[in-house]
Amino acid sequence: MLSTLTLKLKIVLLSLLIVVGLITLGFTAYFQLHQYDDIVIAAASDEINNTAQSFARGASIQAASVEVTSSAMEQMSASIRKQLTISSFK
Repeated sequence: MLSTLTLKLKIVLLSLLIVVGLITLGFTAYFQLHQYDDIVIAAASDEINNTAQSFARGASIQAASVEVTSSAMEQMSASIRKQLTISSFK
């Protein structure tokens, strides 16, 4: 069948096959990049989420420490006031 085609027609057909191949390659590359972008975005999102959770845990720990320190300071203040009251009556 190809032997009956003219050289010009064979070149046109070969060119069309090359164009179809390049278009297919382009679409494949586009979809792979799109998929890669989705993976990178998902990984970045997970990292941001993990960092936010870590900060939240740290903030909770610090808040608990501030509460303990505040309570200790209130107890110290009450003890000092009590000692001053006792001392003033002597």
